[in-house]
Amino acid sequence: MILPELRKTRDETYIHPDDPAKRVSVSEQEAAILEGLVLDRFVLEVGTGLGVSTMRMTKTAIHILTVDNDPWVYRLPISGYNIERARFIPFERHFDLAFLCSKSSFAKIHKIRAPLFAMCIRGEEEIISKDLQLVEEFNTLNGLRLYSR
Repeated sequence: MILPELRKTRDETYIHPDDPAKRVSVSEQEAAILEGLVLDRFVLEVGTGLGVSTMRMTKTAIHILTVDNDPWVYRLPISGYNIERARFIPFERHFDLAFLCSKSSFAKIHKIRAPLFAMCIRGEEEIISKDLQLVEEFNTLNGLRLYSR
């Protein structure tokens, strides 16, 4: 379910007219891929953002812990029986898959306890982590890739 106040862009992403950070969501294609990747998994999402990926992943994930430290994001009505929200990453917990779509979260990869990482790598951004191996690169707007540890 997409929040009613979100507006769809030409490239199939979403924006919120009142978002001070001017975030852009994952695309419809990326949300569909994520829905498949998280099937029957415990998921950590770093960067709730507008909740597009969060709400799509709730359809198939066992449990999602979505983390965002922006107070504005907590105004959005993102909820579900299998969603837990937090402001900080609980590095002591284990997850089946971690989804990161924020350049600032890439530096925390080595602390996150998960064997799989789905990430949106926009443009020429590189991941600085020697312990991750590329599993699959999807041909998507935001450069969605799947890595294993």
